Amino acid sequence: MALAEQLTTREQRIQSFLGQCAMQHATRHAIPADASFRSYERLDKDGHHFILMNAPPSHEDIAPFVKVCHLLNRLGLSAPSMFCKDVEQGFLLLEDLGRLSFNHYLRDYPEEEVTLYTAALEVQLVLRDYGNAITYGSLPPYDLDVYLREILLYADWYLPTLLEGKALQAAQASYLEIWKELLKTSGLTCSQPVLRDFHADNLMWLPQRAGAARAGLLDFQDALLGDSTYDLVSLLEDARRDVSPETQTAILTHYIEATGEEEQAFRARYALMAAQRNSKVIGIFHRLATRDGKKHYLDFVPRVQRLLAGNLQHPALAPLAEWHAEYVSK
Repeated sequence: MALAEQLTTREQRIQSFLGQCAMQHATRHAIPADASFRSYERLDKDGHHFILMNAPPSHEDIAPFVKVCHLLNRLGLSAPSMFCKDVEQGFLLLEDLGRLSFNHYLRDYPEEEVTLYTAALEVQLVLRDYGNAITYGSLPPYDLDVYLREILLYADWYLPTLLEGKALQAAQASYLEIWKELLKTSGLTCSQPVLRDFHADNLMWLPQRAGAARAGLLDFQDALLGDSTYDLVSLLEDARRDVSPETQTAILTHYIEATGEEEQAFRARYALMAAQRNSKVIGIFHRLATRDGKKHYLDFVPRVQRLLAGNLQHPALAPLAEWHAEYVSK
């Protein structure tokens, strides 16, 4: 089928879905796309606003989004309400959480960073309490296989920009072995829902709400059952914006005090998770640039490399720091 015909057919299905939702006369406005196959539109009808998610089923399955959205709403968190859905065709009509992402708001009001990030932390405390109270078996585990699969993104997409031939092969092999050992002895758990893309561009500021509900949640369909440090790393070690050292200190201190976690063990897990995630992100950005032609993602890499260099200062990551000194930093 030709591309034009595919687009026409998809548009016809959208029109049919909107008719089923009594939204066929709504005004539609495209929203800039992210790195996925999903697309979004803002719908205006009679002074009310909604979001249309369009996820072609040949590329995306929206069932995980629906499942996690139900979970978050049951916990009193601000995931968008779902008004109408067609999971088979990949359509959702969602609550519009507004246009004010954390990132956008903080450009104008940087002095409120701790306030917004505290609301995000409260989300994590709700998820942690939920994980402690219930064994939630329907989320896949963030286990060793997932961590290693993600680590390979760095080895397969970033290392070839630095090395070639036998040197590349040696670096990739030793890198994987170091990570296997670090992860096996890390103490990481599968103790709570982990949203994974929990950062300032996916958090909407809803100051009219209270507590954890002030943080509107987007892009959580890839949630897993993982370690409590993961989303904190995603929040505080953001590839797209610099989080002030003062805010990082305040949020981590608040978390340790609120949970009673042993600080030394927590900070070792945090450093390991940060190194794992930042390495993965570097690999993903290089893959987007190389495979998909999205070169602008390389603009974020220097920030993530700085974050990774900071992670490697933790004594628990000494073997990884030595590897970087041999293959990457020389």
